Amino acid sequence: MSGGEFTHIDNGKNEFTKMTTDVNELHIYNMLHSTMVKPKNIVNIIQISNNFVKMEKLDICLYGYTFVDIKDKMIAVKEYLQSMGIMYIDWKRDNVGISRLDGELKLFDFDVSGVIDLHTNEWLLAPPMCYAYRDAINAGMKTPKEIDDYAFIKEFTSKIK
Repeated sequence: MSGGEFTHIDNGKNEFTKMTTDVNELHIYNMLHSTMVKPKNIVNIIQISNNFVKMEKLDICLYGYTFVDIKDKMIAVKEYLQSMGIMYIDWKRDNVGISRLDGELKLFDFDVSGVIDLHTNEWLLAPPMCYAYRDAINAGMKTPKEIDDYAFIKEFTSKIK
């Protein structure tokens, strides 16, 4: 799991640092940072070290966005991440913020995510056994994609009124 909360940098830049020593999380941020196509709805990664990830600063208050807006943006994010072999699993509105750079919704906090081999659909880096993961397993989900999809659907479908 992650090693700490967000620590804001007060030097006038739109950045924050997340302290972490989680090997999975650092690997996933490296994967996202090194891709040629950077989707606008995943947080912009500025720097990665052995114990922190520096990212753009986000506003956590989602005022002005409806639940459907958030869900629709996150569907595209989920599909993109899964196409890279990243199973996010920790789908919740608490992990979505608004970029101070471009005003777009952004997904962050990858400490409960895992990485699969796209050919075998087996874990290369298994995620920790968090609530969403256990809930999906208890509901009969077996593959990493089923687990990720189940966690997403449970968060972003069951709560629409």
